[in-house]
Order: sequence, then C-alpha cells, then structure tokens
Amino acid sequence: MDSPYWPSPAAPQANYRDYQRQRQMTLGDLLLENRIILLQGEIHDGNANELVMKLLYLQSENRQRFALPHAKMMIHQPYGQVGGQVSDIEIQADEIFKTREVLNEVLAQHTGQPIDRIRKDTDRDFYMHAQAAKDYHLVDDILTRPPVAQEEEES
Repeated sequence: MDSPYWPSPAAPQANYRDYQRQRQMTLGDLLLENRIILLQGEIHDGNANELVMKLLYLQSENRQRFALPHAKMMIHQPYGQVGGQVSDIEIQADEIFKTREVLNEVLAQHTGQPIDRIRKDTDRDFYMHAQAAKDYHLVDDILTRPPVAQEEEES
C-alpha cells in the first residue's frame, strides 16, 4: 500500500512550468494545483486522511497573513539587471516599469491602500515592524503566545 504522504515511484510525473520556475509534479499534485481532487480505489484510512488534508489545504487558499511580534517587513520596487544594446535596455526598462505597476496594483488591492501611497512607498525600500505592517494591512494579525490560564501558572 502506498503511503499517502509519498507518491508511488511509479506515479506518473509531469513537468509543470509556471511563470517563475519549472518543477516536476505528480499528476495528482498538478490536479490539486488546479483545485481538483482525485480519489481512486477503495476508501481506507490512508486515502481518507489524504483527502481531508487536500480539502483543508484548498479551504485555506484564502489564508490569513501573520507576522511574529519582532518581524520586519519591507516592500520595494522591482528591479533587475539590464544589459545589451540601447534598444534592449529600453525594452527591459519598459518591462520593469510594467511589472512595477502590476505589483503596485496587487499591493493596493490586497492592502486597501491608495495606489498613490503604494507608488510612493515602493519607490525606495520601505520597512515596517509588525504593528506597522498590520496597520498597513500587509498582515492580518501578529502571532503572540496564547494567554496562560491561572491554574497552569501555579503548577
């Protein structure tokens, strides 16, 4: 019986290329990436647990963003190396400006900040401690230790 946590060595693999990298995935992982869950064969503890894990993973797609109390966040403009002839540099610079505008729009959408503020803040490195990041809406909450019950402190 295959472990639900390790793919079978004979499991078909697929090369998957997203916008940043290429990676090898099982077909089940590729389906999950596209929010499709496949259940095959009899239901037993192993595949039932795997199914529940996948459902929990998909449910958490709209997960909250957390920071630790002493965390520091930084947002900044995209940049990259450019080189070549002047026309190549112009093309690459134009792409960086387009990427910057897309990133600014994504940040504005997810933080609720006005696009002009995002443009100003990403013009240079902009650092925030955890509370400032929460106020900026980069994170939803700051993780701290849960309060300890009075009885637990005495023991």
